[in-house]
Amino acid sequence: MAKDRLSFREDEGVDRISIYQLRMAMRERLCGRLHESDITMMALEAEKSADDSLCEELHLLMSDTDKRVSENAAWVLCHVGKRGNHWLQDRQEALIRASMETRSATQRRLILSILRKQHFEKEKIHTAFLDHCLEQILSPRQPVSIRSLSIYLAYEQCVHYPELLAELEETLRLLSQEALTPGLRHAQRETLRKIKLARH
Repeated sequence: MAKDRLSFREDEGVDRISIYQLRMAMRERLCGRLHESDITMMALEAEKSADDSLCEELHLLMSDTDKRVSENAAWVLCHVGKRGNHWLQDRQEALIRASMETRSATQRRLILSILRKQHFEKEKIHTAFLDHCLEQILSPRQPVSIRSLSIYLAYEQCVHYPELLAELEETLRLLSQEALTPGLRHAQRETLRKIKLARH
């Protein structure tokens, strides 16, 4: 029995070393300047990992203190396929928190891109995140990409509630008071169209 316990502890130690080595190897790859082909390859590796360990490590590395590492990790996760996105769906709450807490506009854009692929349940309205999206939509200090993504994500949260759709519609109407870029104008018009369809 004692021998079995010792063997279990040894196996556990090996597992911890393996996880550490995996994290360090992944972090080393993310430290440098990556190209689209690198991102695609790493996303494919994460998608095919038998136990989702690579997705887990990438998710953890999104919180790395090195800005390049954290942003590259998010960039890779933006490119994972159906299986990876299913895994990320279960981390929606953590992703939402990260999108609101990060000071990096690049990181926020990447996390919002991940969230845009996800389903938002009717019974789970993230009020703080919805308010955050509505604020981002009207903030001229934010990049167009973040404002556009915020429009789409706000709609996904409001679609089941007429009163929230009305609030979103009013927010989008206010955008017309400023000179809009083509990308932001498209997001505004497309979402207003979807709001109109949702009411019929």
